[in-house]
Amino acid sequence: MNQQERETYLAARAEFATKRRELDEVWPIDQTEEELTDKQWAALEEVERAAVAFTAARDAYYG
Repeated sequence: MNQQERETYLAARAEFATKRRELDEVWPIDQTEEELTDKQWAALEEVERAAVAFTAARDAYYG
């Protein structure tokens, strides 16, 4: 574990958490995927990208 991997991991974790909160703001709990607007789909895709980056950074950090 080096400092660069740690910083990348922490940044990716923070980005994922931010994108997840943003998704919660635009996607009501009782709305189904079939009812999503383009804005909601875009937010979901951002969360998915952030999750992939977070997972890769976590795996690199923890080995």
